[in-house]
Order: sequence, then structure tokens, then C-alpha cells
Amino acid sequence: MFGNKKNNLPPRPHPLLPEQVLEDILNANKDDVVFIFNNKEESGGENLHYPMNTNDAESVYARLKIYLNVKESLKKLSGALSMKNESLQSANVEMQRMAEGIRKQAQDALVKQ
Repeated sequence: MFGNKKNNLPPRPHPLLPEQVLEDILNANKDDVVFIFNNKEESGGENLHYPMNTNDAESVYARLKIYLNVKESLKKLSGALSMKNESLQSANVEMQRMAEGIRKQAQDALVKQ
């Protein structure tokens, strides 16, 4: 019964090479939400995961500054996401009203015939 069905799906694309992924990341817009935290200008190009001197005041200050910037960015993104969520919910309610109105009109048209 189900064994005769042909697989009409195209073959999967090959995975991207690391160079292609890096190129995509580097060519992304600065306001792209996915890559917003990978801004080398804010981090000063340092490797903040493994700092050379963790007790150095400059290093601590740089990490704290980046942390606060990321926290502020997250607050802004959270607010924007909340506004978009509310907008989508109100649009959903309006679409449900419209769909109900169309159903009633269709039902009335069928009853009149």
C-alpha cells in the first residue's frame, strides 16, 4: 500500500564548508539579529573566553563593558520581540474574526439557495 510511493524529494545539498560559513557571518548586516553578538569591534578582537590575565583591570573592564552592552541589547531585543508578539496576537484575533464572518456569509448564502 505505502511501498509504491516514489520519493520525489531532491537530494540534500552538501554541507557548507567552514570557509563558506565564515564568509556568510562576515558578510551579514550589523543589524542582523542572528549575528548581533558577534561584533568584533565591541570585543576589541580579543578572545574573551580565554583572557591572558583574568585579574588585569583592563581585561575585567573590557569584559564588563561587553557584558553590559550585550545585556542592553537583550533588553532592546526582548522589547521588540514583545511588541511583535502582541502585534501577531492581535492580527490572529482579527483574522479569526474575519474567518468567522466569511463562514457566516457562506452559510447564509448556502441557506438562501
